[in-house]
Amino acid sequence: MNRIEEDTRAFLLAQVSATSGRLFIGGAKDPSSFIPNKAVFIMQHGGAAPHGYMDGGNTDYRRVRIQVQIRSETDDYSGGKTLAESIQDVLQRAHFGSPGYVRVSVDSSAPLYWGRGEKEHHEWSVNATIEVED
Repeated sequence: MNRIEEDTRAFLLAQVSATSGRLFIGGAKDPSSFIPNKAVFIMQHGGAAPHGYMDGGNTDYRRVRIQVQIRSETDDYSGGKTLAESIQDVLQRAHFGSPGYVRVSVDSSAPLYWGRGEKEHHEWSVNATIEVED
């Protein structure tokens, strides 16, 4: 099985310089001494059931769902929005270059703005489907 969250993280780190030191795997976590205010979180969350090949081979075709959550500094709507749009753009054009990855497609034409979180940070998400062969 592909390491989808880890590969997505590596891809975003290479493509979006603003994610350096701010990109984490798993659901969003509150700011702390280890997690900065402005942060990005990648989480795999389901997808369609695997489809086997009709020839009886050992390879499955899967459509895996990921969500990338983006949190801005407290009063930096435009900086957070710019980061969210950058992530959306590179994911839509993504070619992971690793064996097994077929295609990445984002689910909407712009990042989804959630509003302000409990600590007044602006929050967005980018949802995507990653098609893989295992």
